[in-house]
Amino acid sequence: MYKAIKDNKIIAINESGEFPCLVYDEIVEDTEHLSSEYVEVGGEFVLKTDEKAIAQEKQKRIDELKQLLADADYWGQKYLDGEYSSEEWEQKVALRKSWRIEIRELEGEKEDGLGID
Repeated sequence: MYKAIKDNKIIAINESGEFPCLVYDEIVEDTEHLSSEYVEVGGEFVLKTDEKAIAQEKQKRIDELKQLLADADYWGQKYLDGEYSSEEWEQKVALRKSWRIEIRELEGEKEDGLGID
């Protein structure tokens, strides 16, 4: 696996070592890692174990969970309209709560214990 380096950052990776039409300072062969071990973060490639990559994955999950919460906002009205049984409603409330807890954990906060939905 080869890395194209520009300004001490990995700007491209591939198996051939050829980077046509790319401006770089040097090409370095990496015999310790596979391309699949890298992820692009902010215009550079870093190992998936790098803090930047981990932070990016956390943020992606937080965004996904927040979208799930937003998409589920209509559940309350559907319950009031009689479209969910009490058991189904309780399951949905528990699911929303689990999403909020996961968001707090990912953001480094602890559950506040207020029980807010």
